[in-house]
Amino acid sequence: MAPFCTGSFDPNQFGCRRQRSTTRALVAMTHVWQSAFDRGGAARALFVDFKKTFDSVNHNSLLRKLYS
Repeated sequence: MAPFCTGSFDPNQFGCRRQRSTTRALVAMTHVWQSAFDRGGAARALFVDFKKTFDSVNHNSLLRKLYS
């Protein structure tokens, strides 16, 4: 990962990151949901699959925006 990106990710982002597998995402979500239910609350989830999104972006433009 580029050095300028290391601190800018949300800790709950699991996609495209080392040591942040889908299994870990499921464990984290299950923990959050169970904690909400234990407190008598509710849980909501929205799942979005941006399949091949990165492949469709002009990488030179993306890098220029990241550097700026």
